[in-house]
Amino acid sequence: MGKSLKNAFNGIAHRAVSYLQANVSNDDSLFKAVGTNADKERIAGIATRLAKSPTGRKNLEEARKAGYKIGLEYLGISTLGFCIPDEKMILLSSGVSDDIAISTLAHEARHAAQFEHAKDFDPKKNIKTALMLDFAMEADAEANGTLASWELKELGDKEPYKIQAQFAPTIVDVFDKAVKNHGIKTDDDKKKALTVAFTGWYNNTGIKNTYEDIYVDNLKRTPINEVKLNENLSSEEVISIICKYDEGTYYTGNPKTLETEKFLTISKENKDNLVLLMEDRKYFEKMSPDESLNEIKVRPKEKSAFNDNHEQENKSIKDKALTARIILNNARQSR
Repeated sequence: MGKSLKNAFNGIAHRAVSYLQANVSNDDSLFKAVGTNADKERIAGIATRLAKSPTGRKNLEEARKAGYKIGLEYLGISTLGFCIPDEKMILLSSGVSDDIAISTLAHEARHAAQFEHAKDFDPKKNIKTALMLDFAMEADAEANGTLASWELKELGDKEPYKIQAQFAPTIVDVFDKAVKNHGIKTDDDKKKALTVAFTGWYNNTGIKNTYEDIYVDNLKRTPINEVKLNENLSSEEVISIICKYDEGTYYTGNPKTLETEKFLTISKENKDNLVLLMEDRKYFEKMSPDESLNEIKVRPKEKSAFNDNHEQENKSIKDKALTARIILNNARQSR
């Protein structure tokens, strides 16, 4: 499955990027659209709508400043878009509505910003650091997408927020409650709302498990002697990299929460697989095991109506994320 997805990526994304890079628009706006004239026109409409949100505009500005371009390509039935840092490209699926594409662009533009924030860090991180970063990246991108979509709703453009509620129900649920209780009138209110949305991502155990699976699958596909596992970042550093907001961060909670059971536990199956990988590492390459694995506890197995109802949603997310993981792993190794 890994090889087929990787071949699919090489066959679709790189061909798309090569074509799109040769057809760059020369507009001087918040974005750089690429592709056919029809593609550029559609991207302009999508990005212009998103830019009416202050949060969406900020992330578009940062992506453009970093040199990112935005293109359209049909990405299959389960992938809405992805960010390719080594190509400085955000690809959106041409097969979805503009309302979905706006929600997706809000998410992917934030990933572009994250890569800029993290570009000076060694990607060869230990297991604990990698999981904290991976989880935080998705939580932050969804938090920014939620706030941007909510801001559009407040301006009368309601559909992107409805889409966000379908894709990220655990986030939108807690976000709506926070807005109802406190409102968003000041910059501090916005930071609190982003924090609530960020932590809401961790409420869906099914999605967390999906990203764990992706991480473990990726380690299995990587030659043991290439997995260094030698970088350790504290939870404070992870927050400072991923939850960046102007000159600081928006996260109003205690960064140490990223190391607590709600945020960092993994399934028994994934813990067992990682233990086996560490044993192989020691046996075949005489490499020391990653001690950070001992700090990650096994999550109690749970079965809830919510996770049952979102089984198909999580499968779609896993398909999307596995493709993205291959892309991001390649990009990170090349940096």
